[in-house]
Amino acid sequence: MSKAKEKTGAKRQAAYAERQRAQGRRQRSFWLTDTEYEEIVEKIEELRQCKSDGENEPIE
Repeated sequence: MSKAKEKTGAKRQAAYAERQRAQGRRQRSFWLTDTEYEEIVEKIEELRQCKSDGENEPIE
Protein backbone atom coordinates (compact mmCIF):
# COMPACT_ATOMS: atom_id res chain seq x y z
CA MET A 1 0.00 0.00 0.00
CA SER A 2 1.37 3.39 -0.88
CA LYS A 3 2.04 5.99 1.80
CA ALA A 4 -0.72 8.22 0.36
CA LYS A 5 -3.36 5.52 0.96
CA GLU A 6 -2.28 4.37 4.43
CA LYS A 7 -4.60 5.31 7.27
CA THR A 8 -3.17 7.13 10.24
CA GLY A 9 -3.78 5.82 13.74
CA ALA A 10 -6.24 8.64 14.33
CA LYS A 11 -8.19 7.74 11.19
CA ARG A 12 -8.35 4.06 12.18
CA GLN A 13 -9.57 5.02 15.66
CA ALA A 14 -12.20 7.35 14.21
CA ALA A 15 -13.42 4.63 11.84
CA TYR A 16 -13.59 2.11 14.71
CA ALA A 17 -15.55 4.59 16.85
CA GLU A 18 -17.97 5.21 13.99
CA ARG A 19 -18.56 1.46 13.52
CA GLN A 20 -19.30 1.14 17.25
CA ARG A 21 -21.75 4.08 17.14
CA ALA A 22 -23.44 2.50 14.12
CA GLN A 23 -24.10 -0.53 16.33
CA GLY A 24 -25.72 1.72 18.94
CA ARG A 25 -22.77 1.61 21.33
CA ARG A 26 -21.26 4.44 23.36
CA GLN A 27 -17.82 4.56 24.91
CA ARG A 28 -17.87 4.51 28.72
CA SER A 29 -15.21 4.63 31.38
CA PHE A 30 -15.27 2.66 34.65
CA TRP A 31 -12.89 2.06 37.54
CA LEU A 32 -12.78 -1.73 38.02
CA THR A 33 -10.66 -4.32 39.73
CA ASP A 34 -9.17 -6.99 37.46
CA THR A 35 -11.77 -9.46 38.74
CA GLU A 36 -14.65 -7.05 38.09
CA TYR A 37 -13.31 -6.36 34.60
CA GLU A 38 -13.16 -10.06 33.74
CA GLU A 39 -16.71 -10.59 35.04
CA ILE A 40 -18.00 -7.62 33.03
CA VAL A 41 -16.32 -8.89 29.84
CA GLU A 42 -17.96 -12.30 30.32
CA LYS A 43 -21.36 -10.71 30.92
CA ILE A 44 -21.05 -8.51 27.82
CA GLU A 45 -20.20 -11.57 25.73
CA GLU A 46 -23.31 -13.32 27.11
CA LEU A 47 -25.51 -10.32 26.38
CA ARG A 48 -24.22 -9.94 22.84
CA GLN A 49 -24.61 -13.66 22.18
CA CYS A 50 -28.26 -13.51 23.29
CA LYS A 51 -28.86 -10.54 20.99
CA SER A 52 -27.33 -12.34 18.02
CA ASP A 53 -29.41 -15.45 18.83
CA GLY A 54 -32.56 -13.33 18.86
CA GLU A 55 -33.32 -14.16 22.49
CA ASN A 56 -35.12 -11.57 24.57
CA GLU A 57 -34.89 -13.33 27.92
CA PRO A 58 -32.94 -11.44 30.59
CA ILE A 59 -29.74 -13.06 31.78
CA GLU A 60 -29.48 -13.62 35.51
